[in-house]
Amino acid sequence: MGVLTWCDVRRYLEMDVLVSSDSVHRFADQLSEHIVCTVAEVRRLFLVEDVVDTLKVCHYSQYEQM
Repeated sequence: MGVLTWCDVRRYLEMDVLVSSDSVHRFADQLSEHIVCTVAEVRRLFLVEDVVDTLKVCHYSQYEQM
């Protein structure tokens, strides 16, 4: 790795970093889908909808604390 010169820094400062609103909306949609899926999975595990999976989580967390 070489030394960073002012010309290198200036080139990065002059770069266009605008993000289109379409990209922001797509990212927000994907993020909300992931959050909904994660919350549903956490709720399923901790509210004992599937006893076997819940026991696996409890068993794993006990060994993690040791």
